[in-house]
Amino acid sequence: MLQVIQGESHNFVRADEVHLSLASGRPESQECSWQMVLNLAGEEVLQLAEDELLHLAGAAWTGRRRGLCNFLKQQLQLASGISIFRQSLLLGEHILSQGESWEDLGRPEVVHLTLSTLANRFQGPLFAAAIGGRADQVRDFLQQLQDPDVQDAGGTAAVRACKAGHVAVLKLLQQALADFNLTDCDGMTPLATAAHHNHEAVVELLLQAGVDKDKATHTGATATYIAAYRGHLGVLQRLVAAGADKDKATLKGATPLFAAADNRRIEVVQLLLANGADRDAATRHRRTALFTAAEMGDLQLVQVLAEAEADLNKAVWTGAGPLHVAAERAHLEVLDFLLKRGALRDKPMQGGATALHVAAQKGRVKVAEALLKASCPIDITTLVGVTPLHMAARHGQLQAVQFLLDRAADLHLPSMNHKTPLFAAAENGFAHVVRFLISCNADIETETKCGKRAISVAASNGHLEVMCALVEGNADLNSTTVDGQTPLCLATASEQLPAVRLLLENRVMVDKAARSSATPLKIAAGQGHFHLVQHLLEARADVRQQPTEQLGTRMMQLFRLHRVLQAAREVHARFQPEARQNVNFT
Repeated sequence: MLQVIQGESHNFVRADEVHLSLASGRPESQECSWQMVLNLAGEEVLQLAEDELLHLAGAAWTGRRRGLCNFLKQQLQLASGISIFRQSLLLGEHILSQGESWEDLGRPEVVHLTLSTLANRFQGPLFAAAIGGRADQVRDFLQQLQDPDVQDAGGTAAVRACKAGHVAVLKLLQQALADFNLTDCDGMTPLATAAHHNHEAVVELLLQAGVDKDKATHTGATATYIAAYRGHLGVLQRLVAAGADKDKATLKGATPLFAAADNRRIEVVQLLLANGADRDAATRHRRTALFTAAEMGDLQLVQVLAEAEADLNKAVWTGAGPLHVAAERAHLEVLDFLLKRGALRDKPMQGGATALHVAAQKGRVKVAEALLKASCPIDITTLVGVTPLHMAARHGQLQAVQFLLDRAADLHLPSMNHKTPLFAAAENGFAHVVRFLISCNADIETETKCGKRAISVAASNGHLEVMCALVEGNADLNSTTVDGQTPLCLATASEQLPAVRLLLENRVMVDKAARSSATPLKIAAGQGHFHLVQHLLEARADVRQQPTEQLGTRMMQLFRLHRVLQAAREVHARFQPEARQNVNFT
């Protein structure tokens, strides 16, 4: 029976009545009926059964008896968790060596064990030997009681050995009871490191050593995630077979399946799906593996996920599903496949836009054609009444506008705030779309709820080409909004000088005031737009009732000058009425 005896400087393990009597000839079963019980601190920790002793005796007979010292150390390591490198077996004052057998030592009945304390004298050389695969040097350092678990930012010796794939070094570190779960500064464990570098043999050794299979890095990536991300199929097979978590996600919510799909690792995806990975697991932004496959246009990957019954309509946080993103990216084959598999063709996003709206917005004519063939309503609206035609016009997609009108889209259907496709195109400055819609007899005088017409919004936004197209279409340049503002008022308020000049050249009513009594000249003066005031005065805007208080000196001088000129015109007109139309004092 082995017991721990506390000494002054060492812990001793004393063998009381440990009979290691091996027969000089090949042992017979009846001669090997003993048992060896090793106790530490008086508690039973190990019992060698009869068949184990028979094996040991047989090893001695066949010439392998010189492993007795290592055998005892290994049994003590298993029993007590003490590294064999810390153990020294003594017979009296003689330290047993690996090459000595029980018979060489005279068949002793008592063996002592001393335990030594680990030190940190060879950290740098140990790291260099580990990453260089120099197992003999590693063994020497461990035998000199070097702590195997010392670490720096690059991790432990085990992490370094895993990076380079040195199995022999890892086995030595395992004998030294190195902690294979310690990480580097990024949280990479030896297992994660081996998975990253695709060292299958190292992964197998670590798994057999019982490491934490699911320990994650600082970003939440496990060895399984890393193997899936990098497409290391063999490593992943070993991890899955060992029971590693197939669905543990990173801090961003990405699972191994998502990582594999996002990197087009189709064999990895198939392996994970075959082993029950969650096919609809989503990231923090609710992106699924199928969504990212559709986004990339990878038809084969989409087919694999669909055959695994992945949700064809699961959407991201915006409400966009695989069909929407396939329409946006013009992945026609993926779109056709999803439609045939039963994806909802009319599924709206958060604002109500469908895949047809997306296709119209991006000008994807072939995509729109495929959706219409799948019976998607051509005038389907969003939550605010926007049709695909509105969307195409708003984004200047002339080919999409032409296609939708050829398919009988409603040219005059307004949105909830009464904006027509023509208004949407004018608002965003797409003159070529405006001209085409005018040629299709679109109503250029339709008003929104606030009374704005296409010419009003074009003037306000300074879209000169659109204004020219509307002028050519005989738009009413003096139309007013609900609050009485003319296009000239709106252009002046927005300081759109080219728009103001175009309107003045087309003889608009320069003094027509809004309901607030603000004329274009009053607006320009009040906002300090000197250059606009000049143009309005040159167009003979009425200066008599314009306020001069709070105006700058230069503006007041300009007003006084034009008041004098206007008075002169009136006097001249009074005496020579026939020349009134021909005199220009500016």
